[in-house]
Amino acid sequence: YYDTRGITYQKMGEYEKGIDDYNEAIRLDPKCAQANNGLAWFLATCPDARLRDADRAIQLAQKAVKLSPDDGRIWNTLGVAQYRTGKWKAAIATLEKPMGLRSGGDSFDWFFLAMAHWQLGEKDEAPQWYRKAVKWMDEHKPEDEELHRFRAEAAELLGVKETINDEG
Repeated sequence: YYDTRGITYQKMGEYEKGIDDYNEAIRLDPKCAQANNGLAWFLATCPDARLRDADRAIQLAQKAVKLSPDDGRIWNTLGVAQYRTGKWKAAIATLEKPMGLRSGGDSFDWFFLAMAHWQLGEKDEAPQWYRKAVKWMDEHKPEDEELHRFRAEAAELLGVKETINDEG
């Protein structure tokens, strides 16, 4: 119940309430991989950067990985949290794991791979991951708010000029 409500609060923009509910879900069932991963994702990607806590996100995601090692979403969370703490090589290695578990991955992996490669000075590889992420997003989840945030973050870092198609 608390895990689901945490997700709902997150989508409503009531971030503190969402964090509280995820914490309660973990308190009630510390071995719930979904709750640990949910809070880790929230702490690594919260739209309000003041509420991010990537170090705690890593701890929670590592616990979730131990509880559910074949869940690619959890590996993705760990990789994103590692990216947020500046552990770019570790993030790349970790983000490659969910790609194997989830039919090659998706934009949730690839935007962060692009940014991690860029941070490491791998300026040829980063745009390839970025383009792959954009293509998948445009084809599969063009309205996803999180992906729009990650896309904008990656575009800014890589210096990509996004064109906005305004047909209205």
